[in-house]
Amino acid sequence: MKEVRKKIDNLDRKISKLLDERALLVRKIGDLKKNENTEVFVPSREREVINNILSVSSAEGYPPESKISIFSEIFAASR
Repeated sequence: MKEVRKKIDNLDRKISKLLDERALLVRKIGDLKKNENTEVFVPSREREVINNILSVSSAEGYPPESKISIFSEIFAASR
């Protein structure tokens, strides 16, 4: 169990770093949208991201509705 938890801890750190990297890119997009005077919230883009995530989902992983909830929270934090 200790070894499996260690692997989970490593994955959690990687996920955290990836979320930080994503946040930096989201800020860049926000700056571009501000300069172009375009809408910040684009529901069709969020649906596109969700569809992309679900298209590569594994049957052994989290259920689709859980991934939708997780990414919905990421979207909300990004706004």
